[in-house]
Amino acid sequence: MPFNILEIVYQPFVDYGFMRSALAACICLTLSTSILGTFIVFKRMSLMGEALSHGILPGIALAFMVSGLSTLGLTIGGMIAGILVVLLSFRLSSKSNIPEDSSLSAMYIIFLSIGFLLLSSANSGVHLTHILFGNILAVDTDTLLLIVIISVTTLCTMIFLTKPLLYASFDPVLLNLKGYSVTLIQSVFLALVVLNLVAACQAIGTLMALGVMLLPAITSRILATRFKHIILLSVSLGICGNLIGLLISYHFNLSAGPTIVLVLGLFFLSSIFLRPEKQDF
Repeated sequence: MPFNILEIVYQPFVDYGFMRSALAACICLTLSTSILGTFIVFKRMSLMGEALSHGILPGIALAFMVSGLSTLGLTIGGMIAGILVVLLSFRLSSKSNIPEDSSLSAMYIIFLSIGFLLLSSANSGVHLTHILFGNILAVDTDTLLLIVIISVTTLCTMIFLTKPLLYASFDPVLLNLKGYSVTLIQSVFLALVVLNLVAACQAIGTLMALGVMLLPAITSRILATRFKHIILLSVSLGICGNLIGLLISYHFNLSAGPTIVLVLGLFFLSSIFLRPEKQDF
């Protein structure tokens, strides 16, 4: 039988509903997380993203112990934990001479350890693997609906938030003069980041979620210079990486989440060879 690249690409999505659901979830996640990731890279908040992605684990673990793999329960638990990480780290930093990045590192390590202990006490290795690494190929209707709602909410909010966020990144004084509250804008942005990380965690796990948010943004920042081009390239790379990762995981029977992140990581490494000169971030 002749080798047909088109069948390899489209046949899994034609034959299997779970592949179509996985692709829909990946596209929706990419549309929102890639845009948020671009601002995280611009604002040099990668450590904040790491703290949030790992810091939500205790909330997800507690929600799992109370309500199992309930989509709504895991979302609420993750949101509460993510907000607590930010508030506690800022509180520690303001009440002591500890730098903000150090307090963030300390809090996310503490929260990550608490999350692992809670999951270990649940005595379920299957659910532990599901929460840590996700299973995008087993996305159910409720989870897919949640991802779609979060993606649409994020995109609609970013339409109004993009320009203020750019001012907040480069000229917060001017933003204040225009009558905007920098604190409010930053808070809404962080809430969107937490919300998208929770959604990504339910699809590809807490350990992989930050990869789909940051890797396309970092890669596009290396390859492009204009902000609009960076956004468009980040979304395009995210969708391509998710599609290729899904197909590789399907044909070679690999875990989908880590495969997707590895493909996005290969995009990042390739971009360094394409643009070897030092980049100003």
